[in-house]
Amino acid sequence: MPTIEVTKGEDLKVRFAHGEQRTVLRPGEHELTDEQFDHWYIQGHLDSGRVRLLPEASASIETEDIEPVTDTPATEAAAGTGEAAEPATETNETAEPATEAAAEDAEVKLLAVFPKLVEGDYKADGVPTVKAVGALLGEDVKAEQIAAAWTKYQAGQE
Repeated sequence: MPTIEVTKGEDLKVRFAHGEQRTVLRPGEHELTDEQFDHWYIQGHLDSGRVRLLPEASASIETEDIEPVTDTPATEAAAGTGEAAEPATETNETAEPATEAAAEDAEVKLLAVFPKLVEGDYKADGVPTVKAVGALLGEDVKAEQIAAAWTKYQAGQE
């Protein structure tokens, strides 16, 4: 199981699965499951330097600093499936698995880019611009993709 260090600053609050309680990671060392480590929010903070992977597990892991938060929104609690719901506008029962995998890969890339954005990279409504995100990704991206991923990213920040 990977061990990470949350650098000094504010606590990280992350919901590792849809419908679960948020987990608070205070500055310090934390042991995560492989699934938690692979979460887009943790990966984004690894990219930004806010979290760093430690080479070996440390004897001073502060597991008591990981606290579930019980403020799960009613809509997520009602779902109770443990899986992210697909947006209603993107449900396509005949979609090819490769197309779905490509969409998931694109979303993961977007979620990892968001922590790297700076003040001038946002539109008036607070959503990142296509130009800024595309420049960081090094590839074309659609506003609809950004908006959907931004909504998911913001939910992980709450």
